[in-house]
Amino acid sequence: MCTANPLQSQTDAPGTLVSVVVPIYNVGDVLERAVLSVLRQGVPVELLLVDDGSTDGSAELCDKLATQYPGEIRVFHQPNGGVLSARTLGLRHASGNYLIHCDPDDVVPEGAYRRLIETMEAQNADFVLAPFQRIRQSDGEMLPQDMEARLYDYRLARLGIKGAIDGQLFFEEILRGYIHSGLWNKMIRRNLLNETVLRRLEEVERLNFLEDRYILTLLLLYNRPRIYIMNDAEPVYHYYVNTASITENIDLERFLEGQIILERIERMVAAPESDAMAPSEEEKHNNALPPLDRHRLQQAALAGRARIAVGGVMAFGNRKTLRNPRFPKLTIGQVASAPVKGTIKTLLIPEMLGIPLARPLSRTANYLRARRLIPWERTR
Repeated sequence: MCTANPLQSQTDAPGTLVSVVVPIYNVGDVLERAVLSVLRQGVPVELLLVDDGSTDGSAELCDKLATQYPGEIRVFHQPNGGVLSARTLGLRHASGNYLIHCDPDDVVPEGAYRRLIETMEAQNADFVLAPFQRIRQSDGEMLPQDMEARLYDYRLARLGIKGAIDGQLFFEEILRGYIHSGLWNKMIRRNLLNETVLRRLEEVERLNFLEDRYILTLLLLYNRPRIYIMNDAEPVYHYYVNTASITENIDLERFLEGQIILERIERMVAAPESDAMAPSEEEKHNNALPPLDRHRLQQAALAGRARIAVGGVMAFGNRKTLRNPRFPKLTIGQVASAPVKGTIKTLLIPEMLGIPLARPLSRTANYLRARRLIPWERTR
């Protein structure tokens, strides 16, 4: 039986433990690759593997890995409750000085966590994020930036952001969806994970889509972290893309879950004083922190919800999305006032009036792309 991880450097100073939360569901074929990549980081890690009711042998593999790397891997088993529930359980048990997430089908490049910690300490930051690299699962080929990453780079350049970023601005960009909300390229100090954040996470019964944006919302709403963006750094995360099933990754059920949580986020950032979202005494105490511009946050959250709604209409049609009884109320006035590009309003408002426009335009665009008459990825 191993008593230490032979891959890990022993040169680190005390007090640099990194808690890494990994939600797991039926990923037995790739899990070990992700685990070993985390253990190669050259810093002490606490790997929290949370099995969310797997049925493919992933649960047994977690236990086996914990036996091979005692003291570095902790395993938790729970009935299937969704990815947010799994992440929350891991967060509840995290004990490191730093905190980050890793998905079980991806890879962390060697030394990435060390670089994040060094930057965090050098810049006296509480929250650091860095680039990530998309890789095709089938052949390992590195893929070019997708439109989301291009938009992110464009926004940073347009806003003149390099390095430290204002917390209010960063929060708005996250809510709009302009900064990728993935948790795996963002390291935070664990003290940001206060009891208020954990309690809010546990209030949501089940969530498998946009849980990362919800977690970031809570961290930014109940803290005022010093944030630093490593614009020009090497990627700290390899995000594996399964192109054969990419269109199946978000089904209608997950889309509706996402809309419900986005509507909840919208209400939270608006700081209502009555209903179930009313602040607790601890949260009132936290309000002694520098105030946020709640109106701008609410508008940013509304814009983010509208963007996702358009994507849902394109994928599933009007009847299954906007007219679904589970779809949170969204009015034409809200969309018209939302700070989003005219394209979003041009597509969404006719759909809300019962004029099917988004899906036919999406199909036409895909046809033109297939015929190579317009590019798949638009450059800025």
